[in-house]
Amino acid sequence: METEPQNTTTQNTTTETAIEKIPQEKKGPAAYTRAQIFLGSFVGGPFTAIYLLKKNFDTLGNKDFADKTIKYGIAATIMMFVTLPLIPDFVPSIVYSLAYGFMAQSFYDQLQKESLKDNPRHSHWNVAGRVALGLLAFILVAIPIAMLYEVLGLWD
Repeated sequence: METEPQNTTTQNTTTETAIEKIPQEKKGPAAYTRAQIFLGSFVGGPFTAIYLLKKNFDTLGNKDFADKTIKYGIAATIMMFVTLPLIPDFVPSIVYSLAYGFMAQSFYDQLQKESLKDNPRHSHWNVAGRVALGLLAFILVAIPIAMLYEVLGLWD
């Protein structure tokens, strides 16, 4: 009984084509993506936004922008707390979260997106942990400020 020789050329070509379709592994340190920054900022507040953007600048090795992110982020957060009593009551609180989320996303798009496109992303669990810490920090700062506004009669 004779066996027919198998066509190994077809098998090799199919295997090579399948290997070519596998996405190449991204190189470099992990970075936070556009969606992670928006959702992290939206849920975790301004301190989470500052942290995620700063860490991306650290990944890029841009210490100057990382430092500016902290300075300007804290300044923007202070401005938010200062202007909070001036905003009418009919403005829903989700507006603040959306504003921080879109601002952080915009900074990412303008200053980080192109440079980080080849970097792998941080895990969503990492982002969730940063959100929890950022939210806790925000609450620890916001409650005393709200109590102060209440005592001063700036907030009902």
